[in-house]
Amino acid sequence: MNIAVGSSAFLVGLAAIGCLLGHVAAGHSDWKMALILVPGIYMGAQIGARTTVRIDKT
Repeated sequence: MNIAVGSSAFLVGLAAIGCLLGHVAAGHSDWKMALILVPGIYMGAQIGARTTVRIDKT
């Protein structure tokens, strides 16, 4: 299960990078909004990762 989750997360990340590059190339980027959202996304990712480690996996 751990390998499946890791593989899935990796492939979702690759797809997200491809989508980001496509939107940037098409000029659909709002960099001011991105700069506002990045700190919250980073903090949420940190909290989620640390919570996942603490949750009982049984």
